[in-house]
Amino acid sequence: MKKLLLFIFYFFNFHFITGDEVSDHSIFNINNGDVIPIAAYLEIQFPQCTQYDLKTFAVNDLLGTSEDRFDKTEIRLLKREGKEIRSFHKKIIELRRRDKHSDILETAKEAQEFIEQSTIFKKDTLLKFRLDSNNFGSFVLNGVPMDFLSSQQFSAMMIAAIAMESAQKVDDNVLTQSWAEIGLNITRWIFNNRGCSVKIGSSYDSSVQSAGERVRAVGNICTTMYLKESSFAEKILINSLNNQDYKKVLELASLSLTDLQVTPASQTSFKSAAFIRLNTLARLAYAAQQQENWCLTYEGNDRAIQLANELNLKPLDSWINSRDEASRHYVSTESSWSTRYGSLSYKDKNLYIPLEQRPPKYPRRLLERGIEGCVMLSYTVNEKGRIEDPKVEWSTNTSFNKSALASAASYKYSIPEKDGQPASVSDVRSVIVYKIEDPNKSPFYVPAGCE
Repeated sequence: MKKLLLFIFYFFNFHFITGDEVSDHSIFNINNGDVIPIAAYLEIQFPQCTQYDLKTFAVNDLLGTSEDRFDKTEIRLLKREGKEIRSFHKKIIELRRRDKHSDILETAKEAQEFIEQSTIFKKDTLLKFRLDSNNFGSFVLNGVPMDFLSSQQFSAMMIAAIAMESAQKVDDNVLTQSWAEIGLNITRWIFNNRGCSVKIGSSYDSSVQSAGERVRAVGNICTTMYLKESSFAEKILINSLNNQDYKKVLELASLSLTDLQVTPASQTSFKSAAFIRLNTLARLAYAAQQQENWCLTYEGNDRAIQLANELNLKPLDSWINSRDEASRHYVSTESSWSTRYGSLSYKDKNLYIPLEQRPPKYPRRLLERGIEGCVMLSYTVNEKGRIEDPKVEWSTNTSFNKSALASAASYKYSIPEKDGQPASVSDVRSVIVYKIEDPNKSPFYVPAGCE
């Protein structure tokens, strides 16, 4: 019998000239401004240590407000660009399968240059999408769905991620850092312009209201980017630490920690994310100590120690000594941080988090035939943390649907709250991925159609 691996994802609902020279990636910096500046993530993680006011969240970041319309020529251009970007992405995936890292870097360079000249990261393109009155919650551009644009932006992000991976494989730190910066610019563009701040903003600040249609229009693009953004931030963070840019380390570490908290995969695969969080907390604490920021020094080390104990690891003596030194300058206050989920609440605003789930059964016929795939579910989390009205939004194979729905019936969440009172949450989404375990598969592998 083949071994299987099931992943359950919960949604809360570039001037490349040579092999070692990366370009000016200016297009990815064209946005509405930082809706949530990276510096603000320190407040999300350590509100007791900062003065940043999260009530400055801007949430009007996804609106089809342009009066202009694309003509047929522009629509055809958008579709041609999409086809070309997908072609680059598929080629790079195949090259990765064959461990052709030099070829990956060359193709990624070509792809990046093409993407920079395309329309997929232009604000004007985004603003021309309109809410389709015939399809509630769906944004379209002259018949082209928002998901079409999302798939191109996802491909651009993945091209940067694979290029970063390949640069690391060929031991080129300059290229690794350059691609990490390109990737982070892409994910920040998506976050700032695709409505991602609406959800995360409302999670941490009850004054930020959910924005109805905008939230529904976000789709999966926000959730799918968080793990990649964390990996980009980690690469830049390590380089910043070596360069003694401690301020940047603190900000990027907080961004990475937040990304891991709101990423469905890191919630269900606790240990794999916990080791990243552990290293990130230790690096943050070290950077804070160099700045004599005793609050962050204490909190970072204390959380690293707690997390190590959770993982049955012996905390480093340096963490304990550093925390003890910080305690001479800083008195710890009670916080809502937990080893398993991190800072999943802002002040008195609680988030709902998955507590229990029954793993889905892999349909025998599909397993025997080696068929993999995924199912997206949507449902309501009621005032008791239970599931109501689960529905299949889409699946790669309908034969997975029954198994996914049966599993969803067992889900239990912490009780959602609004203004301190239990409240149901609608349009919660989860993706169940059916993946057959194989040691030859890349850690980044996902079944076809689940990208």
